[in-house]
Amino acid sequence: DAPRGRVLPLDLTLVDEGRLLGPRRSGRLYPVGASPDDWDTTRDPTVLVHGLKAGPGDMATIARTLAGAGRQIYAYCYDDRRTRTQRCGEQLATELRWLPVKILGGGRTLRIIAHSMGGLVARAALNELAAGHYRGIERYGSVHLLAIDTPWHGFGGPSDSGGDRVLMDLVRPFMEDGLEDMR
Repeated sequence: DAPRGRVLPLDLTLVDEGRLLGPRRSGRLYPVGASPDDWDTTRDPTVLVHGLKAGPGDMATIARTLAGAGRQIYAYCYDDRRTRTQRCGEQLATELRWLPVKILGGGRTLRIIAHSMGGLVARAALNELAAGHYRGIERYGSVHLLAIDTPWHGFGGPSDSGGDRVLMDLVRPFMEDGLEDMR
């Protein structure tokens, strides 16, 4: 009965994220539990969103802690390298729209815990849910975002001006979309 017919193992280091992506490498949301039957629609959802060049396994310690506290965890599996951050957020918003409608019922508390670039993805998703064409945030009773080490203003590196501009002009065609977005 679980969404997409599976519950990911609580040890998220065992998850092969690439095999869980949707058509055209789109992001997907999966429940996480200690066993295939450890999925409970009565528990409010806590969504984990990993950062750049990472995967659900990087959130394994947080997942174990939350499971011990009785939370229903969901892992967002997405292509953080080859898909623009905004697009990853739109895909997460799509996943979050159907969760209360098809699985949980409305009025639930949604918690999102995101690391690094995952915070940018989560913010893009929440913006889409709040002001996008299809909206959807009203399906939740409340929404909480905890962003850990998220570079809200990018990260320091070569600039697009002066001597660094030449370097960036050479490198940019070879940069992965996610890394370029972080700049």
